[in-house]
Amino acid sequence: MMKKLGRKSGQSTVEYVIVFTAIATALIIAATQIIRPAVNSTYSQAGSSINQAGNYFGRTAGMGWINRR
Repeated sequence: MMKKLGRKSGQSTVEYVIVFTAIATALIIAATQIIRPAVNSTYSQAGSSINQAGNYFGRTAGMGWINRR
């Protein structure tokens, strides 16, 4: 009677690695296509709000006294 040299678990490990790689690739693609634009939009809106607040402060309380002469 011959003894089997290979085990079935080696093949299933390779299959798990392939599935994991496919899922990781899908997540990376989703992150670059969906999440990045949303984050960029949020940062853009925040920067615009900060700029508007700075301009308002500059006109009213900050450097406004220079223009009142």
